[in-house]
Amino acid sequence: MATRPKETRAQSRERLREERARQAAAEQRRATIMRVGLVGIVVLAVAVAGFLVVHSRSSQAVTSGATPTGVTATKGYPFGSVSKPVLDIWEDFQCPNCGGFEAANKTKIEDLVSSGKAQVVYHTWNFLDSENTNNPQSTQQSSSRAAMAAACAWDQGKFLEMHDQIFANQPAVEGTGWTDDRLEQLAKDAGVPDTSAFDTCLSSRTYAGFVSQVAAQADHQQITGTPTFLVDGQIVDVSSASGWPQVGDLVVAAVDKAAGSS
Repeated sequence: MATRPKETRAQSRERLREERARQAAAEQRRATIMRVGLVGIVVLAVAVAGFLVVHSRSSQAVTSGATPTGVTATKGYPFGSVSKPVLDIWEDFQCPNCGGFEAANKTKIEDLVSSGKAQVVYHTWNFLDSENTNNPQSTQQSSSRAAMAAACAWDQGKFLEMHDQIFANQPAVEGTGWTDDRLEQLAKDAGVPDTSAFDTCLSSRTYAGFVSQVAAQADHQQITGTPTFLVDGQIVDVSSASGWPQVGDLVVAAVDKAAGSS
C-alpha cells in the first residue's frame, strides 16, 4: 500500500492559510447576503411606512383657504425662466437628509436655475410632524409650521432665503422642531422685508390648508420619503451615490440628460 508523502512544515502553513482564506471568504459572503437582505427589508419597510403616512393624510387635505400666488399645479414653488426640463425637489424641513443634501448641493441647484438649464420646483412636505408629537406644544407640528413660514416668505419674495435659513438652522436632534418665535427670527435673518406681516401670516396659520394640499399631492404622486427628486415626472435613482455631493451630481446628470432629449 502506497504511503502518502509527509506534509512539510511549509506545506502545512500554506494549507492552513488557504483554509483560513476560504473560511474568511465564506464568512464575507454570508455577511454580504445578510446586509443585502436587511437593506431589502429596510427599503420595503420604509416604502410601506411612507405609503401609510401619505395615505393617512390624504383625507385631511383642506381644499379651502389661501394658496400662495404662483405655485404650480403640483403644489410647488417654481424657479427658473425655462419650462423644461422640470426638476421637482420634495423635502421636509425637519429631514436631516434633506439638510445634508442642501448643504452639499445648494450651489449646484441654484446654477440649474441661473443658467437656464431647468425649472426647479420645491415642495415642502410635512410628513415628519409625527416625530415631535411628544414635544412641548410650541414646537409640535414643526414641519407644517416651517412649511407655512416658507409660504409666508414666498409672499414677500424671500422663499429661497427662508428655505436656506431653515435648513441651515435645523435642530441637532431630529424632531426637536422650532417655535414660532424662532421661525420669525429666521425670517428676519432671511431678509423678509415686512416682518410684521410675516408674523401675522405665520401666527394666523394662513397657509395651513395649502400645506395639507402638498401632503395630498405627495400621496397622489406616491412620494414615499424625502428628499425625492423627479425630472420631468420621473424619479431620479440616486441609490448608487456614496454621499450627498454625488447625489447632487446624479440629479444634475438627470437634468442634463432630459435637456438633451427635449
